[in-house]
Amino acid sequence: MKKLTILCLLIALLTSMSSCTETVETPETTADTAADTAVSVEETSPYVEDDLPETMDYNGRTATFYIGDYMNAFWNDFYAEASNGERLNDAIFESIQAVNERLNVSLTHIQDTFNWPVTDHTNRITNLIMAGDNSFDVLFSVNNFVGEQLTSPYFVNLAETPHVDLTKPWYNQSIPEALPNEDVWFIIGDAGLGNVKHTFCVFFNSDLLAANGIDTDLYAMVDDGTWTLDAFSEIIVQGYVDANGDTEQDPDDIYGLTFGDANKITGFYPALDVKIASLSDSGYTLEYGNERAVNAIDTLRALVNENTSVAPIFANNADHPEWQIPTGGGNYGSINFIAGKSMMSCSLICDAATIMPEIDFGCGIVPYPKYDESQKNYQSFLQRSCYSLIPSTADTDFSGALLEAWSSQAYRVIMPEYFETALKTRYSQDNDMGRMFDRIRSSITYDPGEIFASFLGTPSGLFRDAVWQNKANWSSTIKSNETKWQSSLDDLWNTVNAD
Repeated sequence: MKKLTILCLLIALLTSMSSCTETVETPETTADTAADTAVSVEETSPYVEDDLPETMDYNGRTATFYIGDYMNAFWNDFYAEASNGERLNDAIFESIQAVNERLNVSLTHIQDTFNWPVTDHTNRITNLIMAGDNSFDVLFSVNNFVGEQLTSPYFVNLAETPHVDLTKPWYNQSIPEALPNEDVWFIIGDAGLGNVKHTFCVFFNSDLLAANGIDTDLYAMVDDGTWTLDAFSEIIVQGYVDANGDTEQDPDDIYGLTFGDANKITGFYPALDVKIASLSDSGYTLEYGNERAVNAIDTLRALVNENTSVAPIFANNADHPEWQIPTGGGNYGSINFIAGKSMMSCSLICDAATIMPEIDFGCGIVPYPKYDESQKNYQSFLQRSCYSLIPSTADTDFSGALLEAWSSQAYRVIMPEYFETALKTRYSQDNDMGRMFDRIRSSITYDPGEIFASFLGTPSGLFRDAVWQNKANWSSTIKSNETKWQSSLDDLWNTVNAD
């Protein structure tokens, strides 16, 4: 990796020297070259611009972000006190300054740190709004406040908020598509760096794959749509080595697959296009007990529990330090993978910040596999979601401009910087890592059953536990819950769509 970085720097230096040599030509040629270069950069830029007016002046007004900092997972994604030479910190600090200058505002931040359950946090927010408090303009929170919104309009409809364009690439499109009507009370997107950091992905050790005689190009498989659950399974079952010869699975051994913690199993349910519920013009319909869900769970149960190539899986806590390492925000990574003793690891993108500085092997990243080749798209999912909401007590014109300006800035500046800082390679849409990062980031998908998890008792947790704890009879599990789940979904639909 260091050699690659040095090579990239040398190429950049040579390119710079070449450019300097060219500018020795006549002034006319230099001007033409500069103009051509500007046009070329504009035409090839991977970034979409926002549609905010070029000049917006709020006369130095204080603008406030309220950060619901669940398990310290989000604060540093929004706030940097000063420039300190660390690239990501400086990108965030400079983005704050850029928004200040663009809107002529003074951006401030409120930090509200809490753990599970989130009740105290939600009560603080709703009590402020009920009291008519207008001390914050945009809320970023792990909670989407759906339950609260059904009893009172605590948050505005972003689809009708001035300056907010939900069709822009810095907003996730699957959220509006899963909501019961045209109102969009919350959204996720690039405004919260956590919405990329906490996305499920698969890291792989290319050196260990080669050592096991596996020369499959995983990037090509993703590109051509053949990166499926079967292909994934066929590779990892070849990885186990009882390194110490004690005939027991232990941290000394080499594995085909490790998990940072059991929550990483949850990423398979959307990846395999297993749906909790689907939306139609007449309401929500449960899909969780269908044949696809049963087959997916049975395949994963066998893979995880009947295969020595898959290392033991543990909860996200500090009870097994020989297997797990904390990666921030209540998440854990695989020590075996970092030590070069696992071909693949189901992880989060944010685990890269822990993995990359420690490894001495070739490392890559791909999305979770599809169910089969007939599945149209790869679908990614978040361990932690950071929702953007505007309180009903806010000045919507001001708050909308603030949310749009920050989201656009984060999309163009903070996200690419995070990629380079975490994954230790220059961002480019054309290189393999950049392409996979973009694919994972753009394929984040929300099921209505996950959005409304508070009504349904977190059904995605049942998927995780069925695989992790090797629970058979998935159909029976769903049967015992489907009446109350469907009733809750019907109540939600009827409440939102009542005249």
